[in-house]
Amino acid sequence: MPNCITCSTASNCTTCLIGYYVLTNASGCAKCDPSLANCLYCNPNTTCNLCLTGYYLSATLTCVACSQLIPNCYQCTNATTCLACAVGYYLLNVSTDSTAFKNNITNNCSICQGYIANCDTCLNTTACSVCSSSYFLNSAGKCSMCAIYIANCLICNSDTYCTTCTNNYITYNGTCIACVPTIPNCITCAGVNQSTICGSCSQGYYISTTGQCISCSSNLPNCSTCTNIPLCTSCSPGFFLNSTLCQPCISKCLTC
Repeated sequence: MPNCITCSTASNCTTCLIGYYVLTNASGCAKCDPSLANCLYCNPNTTCNLCLTGYYLSATLTCVACSQLIPNCYQCTNATTCLACAVGYYLLNVSTDSTAFKNNITNNCSICQGYIANCDTCLNTTACSVCSSSYFLNSAGKCSMCAIYIANCLICNSDTYCTTCTNNYITYNGTCIACVPTIPNCITCAGVNQSTICGSCSQGYYISTTGQCISCSSNLPNCSTCTNIPLCTSCSPGFFLNSTLCQPCISKCLTC
């Protein structure tokens, strides 16, 4: 039976795919009415039973966006109760948070950045859960800059382990080791003491099988950026990407 997830027999459906409902005789699935925007399950086709995440079922049985009535709310049960906030905000606990914090809220969701520097997602005003790029979550629930603890580190997991270094440095056992490439148009070495083998090239170049940086347009005419296969990802002005090749735009057209 098309669009049926579970069934009791070969001719009796019990559960349908999202956006479908079980027919009254259980003989199959029918699509929910198109007017039921953001509806997860319906029954019958013109009545919504459950909305998509980020929406709640109103008294009129329509799906309303949580953020429409509760700013910065990602998931809610109704127009006044938020369950989860958007990234960068935390759910205010009205029974424990002080009046000072309440004055800074946007209904049920309060911004993290106002209390914890360089925090993208937090649990409350004192504990961060996800830090901004180039920062890591320390044991105190705050965000510390990677480069302060690991020289030339751009992204790290902790104060002792770097995952991405700045240009002319590569990661080695969690630290950043200098390696200045001797290859034209090369940004980083392939490894420690491998200055003649490139690990990443400048934009518009790709790494050859011998570790050199080759211009995308040398093998892919009119290509401005490409992958290491190489396959073209964008074309020079006056050309457009048609599958994997750069084709000319119409006469006197700069972009198309």
